[in-house]
Amino acid sequence: MDKKTILFVGDDPAFVDGGRKALEAKGYRVDAASTLEEGYRKLGEVRPGLVIVDMIIGKRADGICFARRLRRSAAFQAFSDVPILMVTGLREQVDAAFPVPSRNAYRLPVDELIEKPVTPELLLEKAQGLLRA
Repeated sequence: MDKKTILFVGDDPAFVDGGRKALEAKGYRVDAASTLEEGYRKLGEVRPGLVIVDMIIGKRADGICFARRLRRSAAFQAFSDVPILMVTGLREQVDAAFPVPSRNAYRLPVDELIEKPVTPELLLEKAQGLLRA
């Protein structure tokens, strides 16, 4: 896996583009996917050192499905240790708190969860921390 390459999976072009600019300004290569299928395909192409995924893609919590499949599917075993940074605006929408995720969590198998709105500085800080771990 390439620690300078990040795969950003999300269907909000403004958010993905803003995140891409912040990360690329610090020397990272960012590849984006707007659907799960495109994200799965790009995993093998770009072999990222980090995956950033939006929890809600379309109208469903498909980001959670994406993370679960990366962690549990034999087809993606080569990527099971790639850190996952999940981003969500759901808490603000439903006024519900999320527990801090753990790497072994069954329901939310991600390394880090941050809530929108996300500043470029926070996204960069979290990405750098996960890539160093």
